[in-house]
Amino acid sequence: MHDRTKSGEARIAHFLDRRLRPALHTGRLPMEVGAWHIPGEPVPVDVALRTGYTPFVVGESWGGGPWSTRWFRFTADVPERWAGRRVEAVIDLGGDRAEGLVHDEHGTPLQGLHPHNSTVTVAAQARGGESVRLLVEAAANPAIDASTGAGAHFGDPVTAGDEPLHRLLRADLAVRDENIWQLIHDIDVLEGLMRALPAGLPRRHEILRALDRAVDAVDPRDIPGTAARARDILGPVLARRAHESAHTVAAVGHAATGSARLRPMRESVRASARALSSMATLADEYPELVFAASSAQQHAWMKDQHPHVFERIRKAVARGNWVPVGGMWVEPDPNLPGGESLARQFTHGRRFYREELGLDAGGVWLPGPGGMSAALPQLAVLAGAHWALGHTLAAHDANSLPHHTFWWEGVDGSRIFTHCPPAGPGHAALTGPELADAVTAYAERGGGSRSLMPFGGAAGGRGRGPRERGAHPRDAGTRPQAGRPGGLASGRGPAPRALLPGRAGGVPARPGVARRAVRADAPRRVHQSGPQQARQPPQ
Repeated sequence: MHDRTKSGEARIAHFLDRRLRPALHTGRLPMEVGAWHIPGEPVPVDVALRTGYTPFVVGESWGGGPWSTRWFRFTADVPERWAGRRVEAVIDLGGDRAEGLVHDEHGTPLQGLHPHNSTVTVAAQARGGESVRLLVEAAANPAIDASTGAGAHFGDPVTAGDEPLHRLLRADLAVRDENIWQLIHDIDVLEGLMRALPAGLPRRHEILRALDRAVDAVDPRDIPGTAARARDILGPVLARRAHESAHTVAAVGHAATGSARLRPMRESVRASARALSSMATLADEYPELVFAASSAQQHAWMKDQHPHVFERIRKAVARGNWVPVGGMWVEPDPNLPGGESLARQFTHGRRFYREELGLDAGGVWLPGPGGMSAALPQLAVLAGAHWALGHTLAAHDANSLPHHTFWWEGVDGSRIFTHCPPAGPGHAALTGPELADAVTAYAERGGGSRSLMPFGGAAGGRGRGPRERGAHPRDAGTRPQAGRPGGLASGRGPAPRALLPGRAGGVPARPGVARRAVRADAPRRVHQSGPQQARQPPQ
């Protein structure tokens, strides 16, 4: 008998990418487009509301030089026949770095646009006949690679040039078919789970057969009319839950937006507005999920320059599905700054959260740095933090930490409950392989059954895909569920806190740094030798 496993898996992937996803929007109406180019510094939205726009054609280049701005005006009327349907504006600005901030006809910011998130909800249930007027502040940002120096010439106006960098690829009103939308994520979740399971496991072949039958049930000439039949086939397979002893992954949404990296400061402000407005939109749409925002500086920018976005954040904080984390002004480099600088990060960050959002940030959130100072536990505890999140430097085998959940002991003996997500420092998409890899990599085997996985990405995340995956049950030896950033340290932790291993000194950033694990009940004073001394460098 021929083994058709590989051909069956390839068939399912082809159907999902080439048939199902392109069929998501069943109605399409091109929008009228006008444009206004600004070569220099950006202007406020109230200026863009009053100016005149010239006609612009989809497929035309835009940008007129790096770091410039192009305001687009998109207009259309919802057809009467679309009444009762979900209507979206699909706007593809083109290019890997093409991003924009969408405003309504009154200038209120709605959400960001970027390559992974190109849809704007016009109406969850349209009445028919509505007028749609959207303004988009599109940023012509160039690609600069810090590791190779590629694109470095864009950093100086003398060498940047004035060639357009991007091309408007699509601007449509469209109807999103709900059966197709749900079927896309049913198949996406099950396909990822299937590929994550061992080849010899019966569960993997059960999923493959169900997916094969679902593909057969969809008529390619009438995908909207037959998608529900495929969902009925997959329903019982999706309903299978993970076993009770399975590892639990707490999924927390997060958008990493650097405050001033390889771009002008005003671009950092605009990038924060795009990211945080997108997160606020997703927090409204997915109230069961939790979103973490880690920079008081970015919240302050919203308060000063985008008060409507800041008010949406306030409401999400009050609901409980928006959690300001870290308690620091920005996510700093925790290696080079001195102790006073890090203390100021805590002082200003926690004060802002307390005064403006009415809460105390209970932890330290540093998922990105390549190492952390041995003075950080002392400073964090003095600031009132009771947990810390870092990463294990998984990309560097020579100096990876041997634990994911441990007590981190500072130079003065202060200890803080610390978790390093086994998924690594990257921003996950909650796929089956990512979840399976997190379970396999988790170091506290036998001593823990929970870990945290930040998901999303820069510029407001990866759109709705990871959120839909988080809402789907699956069984890959793990149970993904909505979690809170400090949940592991609040009594629902992976192991009794007294049994967790300890870690003395700093988190290494290079090979050759001495490491020493300590028991939770070991003496408080631990000597650490080696190139990185267990004390703060002189100021």
